[in-house]
Amino acid sequence: VQARVEAVKTGRAVVEQETKLLGEEMVERLRSAERFKLSLLIRDQVDLGRDIQGIQALMDEVAARGNAESMIEFLAKEKHLRDRCELLVRKPFKQAIEVQADDYEQEARAYKDLAKKYRALQELVGVKDTIITQLLQDRAVLEKKVQQQQQEGEEAQDAEEQPVGEGEAEANDDDDDDNEEEGQEGEEAEAEAESEGEEEKEEEPESSSAVPSDKEDGGTEAEAGAGA
Repeated sequence: VQARVEAVKTGRAVVEQETKLLGEEMVERLRSAERFKLSLLIRDQVDLGRDIQGIQALMDEVAARGNAESMIEFLAKEKHLRDRCELLVRKPFKQAIEVQADDYEQEARAYKDLAKKYRALQELVGVKDTIITQLLQDRAVLEKKVQQQQQEGEEAQDAEEQPVGEGEAEANDDDDDDNEEEGQEGEEAEAEAESEGEEEKEEEPESSSAVPSDKEDGGTEAEAGAGA
């Protein structure tokens, strides 16, 4: 706990130092703007004072010439006085003060507004993070449902295809059995045909041997007829 107390004090000191430095920088910029404004005003004041002094000097000189002892002495300076009067009349005098007293940059107010906007943005970011998290969770649930549906569909398709495959296998087995039976029957028929052929071959010699006996009988009968 004591360590945390020291850490809190240290953190406060760091923030305080940064705040003081920032405040001093703001005050220095404010004073710099003030010095610039004052320098402009002082320059205008000096120019106006110089013009006023020139006018006052001319008035004093005219008054002094008015006290001249002779008109000739006064007229001797008349051209000089007239030139100075024309110069003062033609010279433009500043009638408006350009420097404003209320156009200082309100940095403290700007920082305060930024702090308010920052807090508002933090709240907005928090709401956005909550919405994004909810959307991600919803997407995960939907993906899981889709995967389950796909798996169920594949299982159903496999279940439908399996009986068909077994029926085809049984049909193929029956065809094979029929082919085997037909082959056996064909072999038996061939064997019977071969046995019959052999029997016929065996009977042919007997029939051929029987033919000469008939001929002999015929010859005997012929001889008997001739004797008769």
